[in-house]
Amino acid sequence: MNKYAAFASFLLALCLSTSHVTAQSSHKCATHKDHLFFEQQDPAYKQRMELLNSIARNLEGFQRVAGVQNTLVIIPVVVHVVHNPSVPAENISDAQINSQITSINRDFRRLNADTANNISAALRALGGDVNIEFRIARIDPQGFPTNGIIRRATFQTDFGGVNTPVDRLSGSISPPLVRNDVKRTANGGSDAWPTDKYLNMWVCNFVGQGGGQLLGYAQFPGGNPSTDGVVMWYRAFGSNNFGTFPVLSSSNDRGRTTTHEIGHWLGLIHIWGDLAGCTTDDQVSDTPLQDEESGGCPVSPRGDNCSPLASTNGILFQNYMDYSNDACMNIFTQGQVSRMRIALDQFRSELKTTESLGGPALPLQTFDAAPVNLLSPTSFSGFCKTDIRPQIFLRNFGLGNLSSVRIGMKVNNGPIIDTLWTGNLATYFWQSVTLPVVNFPGAGTHVLKIFTYSPNNSTDQRPANDTLTFTFSISPPNSSFLPLAEGFETGTAFPPANWRLAASRNTNNVDTATWKRVTGPASGGSTRSVARFMFSDQQADYAKRDTLFTPLIFMGNAIDSLYISWSYAYGRRTTLPASFTDTLRVFVSVDCDGSWALLRERFGSTLQTTTSNTAFVPTASQWLRDSVDISSFIGSTTRLRFAFVSISGRNNNLYIDDFRFNSPNLGPVGIPFDGLVDSNQLFEIFPNPASEVLHIRLFEEKSDQSAEIQVMDLTGKQVDQREVSFDQLNATMPVRHLAPGVYFIRVTVGDKSGYRRFIKD
Repeated sequence: MNKYAAFASFLLALCLSTSHVTAQSSHKCATHKDHLFFEQQDPAYKQRMELLNSIARNLEGFQRVAGVQNTLVIIPVVVHVVHNPSVPAENISDAQINSQITSINRDFRRLNADTANNISAALRALGGDVNIEFRIARIDPQGFPTNGIIRRATFQTDFGGVNTPVDRLSGSISPPLVRNDVKRTANGGSDAWPTDKYLNMWVCNFVGQGGGQLLGYAQFPGGNPSTDGVVMWYRAFGSNNFGTFPVLSSSNDRGRTTTHEIGHWLGLIHIWGDLAGCTTDDQVSDTPLQDEESGGCPVSPRGDNCSPLASTNGILFQNYMDYSNDACMNIFTQGQVSRMRIALDQFRSELKTTESLGGPALPLQTFDAAPVNLLSPTSFSGFCKTDIRPQIFLRNFGLGNLSSVRIGMKVNNGPIIDTLWTGNLATYFWQSVTLPVVNFPGAGTHVLKIFTYSPNNSTDQRPANDTLTFTFSISPPNSSFLPLAEGFETGTAFPPANWRLAASRNTNNVDTATWKRVTGPASGGSTRSVARFMFSDQQADYAKRDTLFTPLIFMGNAIDSLYISWSYAYGRRTTLPASFTDTLRVFVSVDCDGSWALLRERFGSTLQTTTSNTAFVPTASQWLRDSVDISSFIGSTTRLRFAFVSISGRNNNLYIDDFRFNSPNLGPVGIPFDGLVDSNQLFEIFPNPASEVLHIRLFEEKSDQSAEIQVMDLTGKQVDQREVSFDQLNATMPVRHLAPGVYFIRVTVGDKSGYRRFIKD
């Protein structure tokens, strides 16, 4: 069978298995349901599964002959215990957790005491040592000592059952999918530690439904990194072989359910192939064909329609990937060992280089101080000034109180800028520390190191956590002046002069800027705009941030009001789940990129100007105008820079155009203007901002009580015009039809007119 036929057979088995789901298999393991979700969500996931199956078929025998799997791999583990305080038993003990780690290590190394239990010699001879050991993490993602156990109290009472909207595809016809709330702190769970460095295990409660009990589920290789790991029922996590834990279910009290789920996490599917009958199997050559899942604790040998005892050694119900009781499981075959090691090499190879993160807990030292985070500045690229004042978090990891420590800084390995900190920090406490000003030697790329030494005038006993390193890019402080308009129409270079790009880094740690100037789709009759292409089926694009920075803009000629505005177009795909949410954020910096303030955020339906289920290219009518009043910055600084940040949810393409930065004191574009707005003192408006109706009140009665009303945006484009009649001195103007932003209203009564600005919420 060639690799494509093998993969087609594998997918057929997975897809058709939804038509044969017993009450038991509906609940015991939900890994297959998790797999179905990723198949629908991510077409590239199918390609990754095809790769795994193809390589596994080709290399299974080679691995055993070459001894590739004889190399020991150590995988650090973090256990998230997510418990509801109303059920104290959910908050399982450290001892129960440690018994589970011991159990899986015995199973994966084939050191379990029951290898010969209830199994024939012929089938027992198939067994193999996976040569993987799991060790509780001793260093957390920030480099701090840890016991590898996170305990989170939750408001949730059940993490099983029907999935939430974030996990269900719009219009999905698949069975109810696994809920991943337990993997999200915001949803009552616990966010994963980096899944390329740790195996994340979540332990929580599943309420039995439909006559069955969900015991756990795992994520196959190649899925979403943010949800990667294993989820377990708290009554099936732990082993009474290595302690006494009454909370454990009587049929799942040996830790084998977790062994089963980690097998899935390393690429194994159920031994019967998730489909009744003998035409599909688990894609492993040495596991006997099996009709359907086993249950309870059968007596060996046992045959079925696919492996009758008359002609075979029977089925391998003792395999960890079946549904037998824990006491009857005791074996991975050599073929399964090969498949797991191949999955580890192809999809989880980073875990093979993180052995130092797992093992015995790091002991606290007497003297151990560390800088743990840079609080300020928050941006490291494109500074327009050469001096910064860093602010860090200082933390005490020592056994005694920290009363003093020296903090040094170096620029490009130059001389040390030294600071003595004094205070009183108890063990594990921290404090923000503002350091002296650092001067960089002009434009270019520079490296800043911040390090601690001599805690309490002694030698730091854990130097590995003493140094933070940052790279800063200093750019010349070029400025543009008010009013500034940019339609991305002229010139051949992109970005335009004094604009710049920054992007998320790809897997090779290289910036990959993805805002592009495009010809064709544009606003207001122009021919060019800037696009961020987020219509994507690549998992690597998810949550990718790409930024377009404006020039520094000198605002000294702004008197009392200041606005930015831009046009945008976005066609949201309606066929995707809610988690596919693209976002546009607009920030302003008042200190040469040192820090940023959020001005506007639009995402999902609040960003869309239309909907499109194909790669979106806007027409002239699918653009909207947005604007922000930033008058409050007048007087606090002389220059501003703006940043347009796209955050990809892999939904659809986003376009921006016609950026304008202006002060109404200088006159809206195209409107003759002298002095203050409404210099004739003709009228007033309220409320301002307005969402539904704008009230207009004349200051004095006129002989002609009708008026002409014009509404213009910041570009001077007229967006509304009408005649209104005043009742005494009052009239109303509907504004609910206007897009949110800043507008000017012109009221003409007789031979007099005046302007006022208003904001539409």
